[in-house]
Amino acid sequence: MDEGMRAWAWLANGLGPFMPRLVAAAAIVAAAWLAARLVRLGATRMGHRANLDTRLSHPGFTALLADLLGWLVWLLALPALLGTLELKGLLDPVNAMLSRLLGYLPNVLGAGVVLAIGLLAANVVRRVVTGLLTAAGSERLAGRLGLAAALGERSLAGMAGSVVFALLLLPTLAAALQTLGLDAVTRPVSQMLDSVMALIPRLVSAALI
Repeated sequence: MDEGMRAWAWLANGLGPFMPRLVAAAAIVAAAWLAARLVRLGATRMGHRANLDTRLSHPGFTALLADLLGWLVWLLALPALLGTLELKGLLDPVNAMLSRLLGYLPNVLGAGVVLAIGLLAANVVRRVVTGLLTAAGSERLAGRLGLAAALGERSLAGMAGSVVFALLLLPTLAAALQTLGLDAVTRPVSQMLDSVMALIPRLVSAALI
């Protein structure tokens, strides 16, 4: 019994100076966990109300966005946790990383807005093109030309809509990458877009012939 009491006394004396730091660190962890949970829950509800997954034709986008925001809360709480524990060797690199991240965050948000608007517009145009071609009798034309067997389950109007969607998505990607400042990636995408645009008149001429 005496040995047990001595062990507890030695542990209390050893941790005594660090107890306030440990308690404060535990409070920060609890607050960060609660804030991250609330942010995830709020982002999930807003995403479901806005019907983002359907509008962007990307199932799971809302869950991904909610997880990213939750981890961002933990990342912002990390300097406070390291500072409370006085871990200066880890605190300085984390602060430098956060400074760069927060400086780059407006570019990321801008690219996200550009990409979301481009995806929404491309999806709307694809549906309009598909509907117009279907109403104009594109499937009857495909049957007369013998393309129904080659297309399989897909319709001619649906394929044309997908092509239009891809053509609209390419400039959206280029604009999003340019917003991020990724010139090394933007140049090849822009060159590919120029090549595709130059090829379209030839494809139309070939189809007419």
